Amino acid sequence: MSIDECMEILKGTDWDVHKAIKCIRLRETLKAHSINVDCDWVEMLAKFNWNIRQASNYLIATQGLPEDTTEV
Repeated sequence: MSIDECMEILKGTDWDVHKAIKCIRLRETLKAHSINVDCDWVEMLAKFNWNIRQASNYLIATQGLPEDTTEV
């Protein structure tokens, strides 16, 4: 993650460091599952009351393919 990306997330959270950290954790959690989602991290977490687990579970369920599934 670049400095510019961190700055954008901080700006998006009105410089709320705790919310910015949650945005970064969500993004990194998805990367660990090989899910590359380009979304408004602040908006996504706000939908789930800033709960990283709920937001990541939702995105994994809606954006990711199960590992044992082959696309045809």
